[in-house]
Amino acid sequence: MEYNTHFFKSSNPFSYNILYSGRQACPPGHRFGGIRSHFLFHLIHKGCGSVRAMNRKVNLNSGDGFLFFPHQMHYYRASDDDPWDYSWVSFEGPGLVQNLKSFGFSPSEVEYRSLNNTTITGCMNKLRIMGSEKTEGIIPLRAGSYLLEILAELADSRRQKPARLLRKIDYIDEVKLFLDKNYTSPLGVYEIADHIGVNASYLSTVFKKGTGHSLQKFLIDFRMKKACELLEQTEYKVADIASSVGYKDYYTFAKCFKRTYHTSPSEFRKLNRRIL
Repeated sequence: MEYNTHFFKSSNPFSYNILYSGRQACPPGHRFGGIRSHFLFHLIHKGCGSVRAMNRKVNLNSGDGFLFFPHQMHYYRASDDDPWDYSWVSFEGPGLVQNLKSFGFSPSEVEYRSLNNTTITGCMNKLRIMGSEKTEGIIPLRAGSYLLEILAELADSRRQKPARLLRKIDYIDEVKLFLDKNYTSPLGVYEIADHIGVNASYLSTVFKKGTGHSLQKFLIDFRMKKACELLEQTEYKVADIASSVGYKDYYTFAKCFKRTYHTSPSEFRKLNRRIL
């Protein structure tokens, strides 16, 4: 029998708590404005209204949704003629802002269009029902699975859009997040651009304008910094450290290291070694 193993690109980055959920058939002109300390997603079942965030106002209808980020000023209002009936779920988690950005979510684009699918609607209904039940046993686990299903559907809806997913500054954050998790792999500029979903030349230009450094130099400096930490704090062989920071060839690593620090990795270790 043929044996096949398929590796996932990354581990599950989500750690979260579901705070509350509910549903309301709003009266005409019903509105809310302010800032919350957590994420808040609404799914519109019927009617329409408008949402304002990041100096943008959008009109939304049945089947659409909107997601506010923590500490984001926002305002939303039901239509006077056909007020919306929507459900909502609120959640939070350490590092969740950056992790969601890496999947294409952005506080500058809160709207999600044409979400008329049974998956999101079903999950929102189940979360609302669960909110009125005791949170013992397996219920929190099931609720978490429904939230992840909703987020996956929202991410898919963004990937299917022809418009850009991220602002230029978001590309820079995405590069840094991706590199922090994957610097041990022998990836380069083209692999990073492919992961983000943009042209390598365009990404390099955006990165240089936004940081003042070329993406290639940032990649090398990042790996060199990680190598220095390992040289100072571990007993690993230099060749193993080279491999641990994404270099298949020790001599290429040693050359880059000397160009960066004007000394060899071995000499650097002698001068900076910590007592282990």
